[in-house]
Amino acid sequence: MNNATRSELTPPSTEKIDALTGLRWFAALAVVLDHNVPGGYTPRAVTQFFASGSMGVTVFFVLSGFVLAYNYDGRGSLLSLSALRSFYVNRIARIYPLYIAAFLFVALPDPGLLDGPWWQHVFLLQTWHPNLDFVFQVNAPSWSVSVELFFYACFPLLMVAARKVLRSTRSSVIAFFACSAALIAIAAYFQQRGWAAYPPDDPASAFRWIYRSPLFRLIDFMLGIVAFKFVQSLRGKSTKNLTNALLVSSLVWIFVTMASPWPAESPWKYDSVYAIPSAMLISALAMHPSIVSRFLSTRPLVLLGESSYAFYILMAPLAMFDRPLWFGFTSRGTFAFLFDIGAMIVLSYGAHLLIEIPARTFIKQRLSRRHAARH
Repeated sequence: MNNATRSELTPPSTEKIDALTGLRWFAALAVVLDHNVPGGYTPRAVTQFFASGSMGVTVFFVLSGFVLAYNYDGRGSLLSLSALRSFYVNRIARIYPLYIAAFLFVALPDPGLLDGPWWQHVFLLQTWHPNLDFVFQVNAPSWSVSVELFFYACFPLLMVAARKVLRSTRSSVIAFFACSAALIAIAAYFQQRGWAAYPPDDPASAFRWIYRSPLFRLIDFMLGIVAFKFVQSLRGKSTKNLTNALLVSSLVWIFVTMASPWPAESPWKYDSVYAIPSAMLISALAMHPSIVSRFLSTRPLVLLGESSYAFYILMAPLAMFDRPLWFGFTSRGTFAFLFDIGAMIVLSYGAHLLIEIPARTFIKQRLSRRHAARH
């Protein structure tokens, strides 16, 4: 999951894109919906909408590529030792303190969860493991942070390539269609081979490869970088009409597809159905002001977005949700669901202020002092 906060969206001489921070909150909320699919007599469209909430992870992956490209494009060489060191220190300081806090919160009371190569969880390598039970063993949502770590490892080289290749609107559009075609081809191949029918815990399943494989998900991340270069190529040009077209088409597609009877667990919905419109939506939010971007830029949503990583990574460890919608939207169940969301907001914002920010600052300052002392 991308963990760029509002301040990270503000490199020198550029404007803030608060709308993207606000978008992160709704991506995190979508994941919550996926873990709280209502039962009872809930209309099928509503049930399907909740069950499609895993698309929030796809939004995070695409957004991660866009934000990192936005943040680092104007910073000179990314391949020098000092630049690489600075980049990776910032990335680890961003994700690891809260990640390890959640890990310890779960593992210390129940050491039995550390059966197997537990060090893979500590070093964020668990999503490479073929056994689904092991991947989800300690803190289920953390698999996506493991994928993010792979993105970070690849980013400097990908950004250098993007600077050389994506120098015009035309080249960015071609790259967008190439990435989109790759995602569609992968889903079609799994469907044609019959692997779509394999259960998620099968090592050959579409869930393992399309949904949680860092190699396949790297295309989502690349889509985000391409989207940034596309937006960058249009600076100084009138983009209002294009913004509105991208905004409306992407939002309509996402909401209609989420509520459609098409199964949420499919090679298509695992990635391509949402990655492509997510890149379009993110581009629209970054290009030109709109009603949607102004809404997402409101102070409450920006604050929610800033603490969305804590909301996401602590959702399972805190175990706030105990199937409140098991019997549908009963008065008691609905109240419990909304109460749990409210409690998670408070707890996650507290963790953001008391753990995430101080630990990040400490790591950066400590490592910076060490580096300065050596030189």
